[in-house]
Amino acid sequence: MRQFACLTVIVALSAAHPALADQSRAARRGLELAQSQCAACHAVDRLGVSPNPKSPTFGVIAGIYEEHSLQKKLTEIDETGHYDMPSIRIHSNQIGDLIAYFTQLNRDPR
Repeated sequence: MRQFACLTVIVALSAAHPALADQSRAARRGLELAQSQCAACHAVDRLGVSPNPKSPTFGVIAGIYEEHSLQKKLTEIDETGHYDMPSIRIHSNQIGDLIAYFTQLNRDPR
């Protein structure tokens, strides 16, 4: 019985591993997008100071929004901009990558 339980855990972890790898790749792409499209105004890492004092850091944003509301907000920014923020053209896949990066920021305590 004990061997069966261990085997079940191993199978479950190995099945989850590709999903974790995909999430990690998406988060890397999200970071790259943030560095190229957002870093002129926002600090895109968990800590740091945004170049534009009116722009919250990505660490702050990650702490404010949950996944669904963040997706809505990023889609809105894509379509119309946000306050002083210009609209930026980002594909829905890129929004997913940004969300993966924000999720990683929430998990990373550094």
